[in-house]
Amino acid sequence: MTMMVNRMTILIDLLIRKKTSYVIACIGGILIITNSSTDEFRSYRHAAPNNYRTSMGRDSNFFIFSLYSDNEDGRRTYLGIFGNFFRL
Repeated sequence: MTMMVNRMTILIDLLIRKKTSYVIACIGGILIITNSSTDEFRSYRHAAPNNYRTSMGRDSNFFIFSLYSDNEDGRRTYLGIFGNFFRL
């Protein structure tokens, strides 16, 4: 009887780990898909897409989020995640 209970607890533990792995993978995939591009940042800052100012652009791309800077009015840093931008 105890051997059967041990097997059941091991099976339940494996299923929980598997579900957790799937959830983490799905969240990571969503973050990667919604990582913003430089053109989206320019649109957010209301700059013309063809107006490539050297003072605006992506500083770092971490695949799940990106850091952008805008030096137009002093150095400002923005976090791009889930298709949104947040001023840091």
